[in-house]
Amino acid sequence: MYRILILGNAAFCRRIKASDTLVARSARIDCMKRFDLENALNSDITLYWDLLIADFEFLDESGLKLFQKLKNKKIYLASILANTELAAEKMNLSGYLGALDYPLSPFDESAFQAALQRCFSAVDAMERSNESSYLEQALIATVLSGDTKTLQIKLPLYHHQVFRCCNELPLSMETALRKISSQIYAEALKQHPWITKFICDYGMFEKKFLCGSEREVSWVFESYLFLIADTIRDLLPLSNNSMIRKVCLYVLEHCDERISLSDTARHCFLNRTYLSHMFKAETDISFVDYISLVKMARAKLLFLEGRWKVFEISSMLGFSETGYFCKVFKKMLGVTPKQYKAMLKLSGPCSNLRETTRDSFGPGHCASASDTPGIHSA
Repeated sequence: MYRILILGNAAFCRRIKASDTLVARSARIDCMKRFDLENALNSDITLYWDLLIADFEFLDESGLKLFQKLKNKKIYLASILANTELAAEKMNLSGYLGALDYPLSPFDESAFQAALQRCFSAVDAMERSNESSYLEQALIATVLSGDTKTLQIKLPLYHHQVFRCCNELPLSMETALRKISSQIYAEALKQHPWITKFICDYGMFEKKFLCGSEREVSWVFESYLFLIADTIRDLLPLSNNSMIRKVCLYVLEHCDERISLSDTARHCFLNRTYLSHMFKAETDISFVDYISLVKMARAKLLFLEGRWKVFEISSMLGFSETGYFCKVFKKMLGVTPKQYKAMLKLSGPCSNLRETTRDSFGPGHCASASDTPGIHSA
């Protein structure tokens, strides 16, 4: 059922309200006459209506201002009824204001019914679009907060909405999921520019795990979202201490370099001993273990890109000994770099893709990195 606003004189309103189609499909019908316009323009218009029907004769200056105000508040015109003399003059203007249909006046019931049906369909489509948009924004916010528990709840809801839209529109599931994944990655870059060092864009991720069925497409999409959420949660610990955030950002931005506690403390204008104790107390992970965590997360993306050998990645991350890099990697991920590369080549949506691409990087999984090449406590 729809809520209707009619703009016109008394005769026009009576004629529109006499439509059996309109009455049958309406939950509420409001009429606004010329003398009501000034009050409407000077008040806060609430989002009462789904469809708006107006007479071109009513399009004086006050009427046009009202239409613009309605449009600005996202109340879209469903139809404007025109007579033949005024149609040519005002058609362009009504189109700019968002009119969806133009049945001629005087008009017969069948023409008006057809116009109403087109407008009802447009309103239904806008409502579905708004619902989808809301879910998309909620999904984006959840991923960027690193809240994987909430993400597990919202993903089925979003999948259901995408499936429904794809059945109603000429849109493939793959295209729809690619669109939202690209949006999420773009938003992640805005909030966390450092994330490019740890996560590739969805296009590259999708190519690495090429898939065919809708189930496989959904699995790759889900894995990608959890990868982003896990990376944000694990590499940027929640803390009300702005200094901790500054320290983490410094490490994230310099993860390809040899990082020491002394250099970081100097950058943040802190005593190195104080920084070490404060970091452990705030994050429940030691500073050197955090460096190790970040470097292994960076290594995972470099392995995913598939352009470098193990010793090259070890050197790129500031490790002077490839053997130690491999030792830290295995302790944190449970497999050697060579085994991890083999898993990436074999992994597909039907295998354990998510665990392959996003291992838990919690403090309990961190290797102690004190006194190690490329990860310095001094």
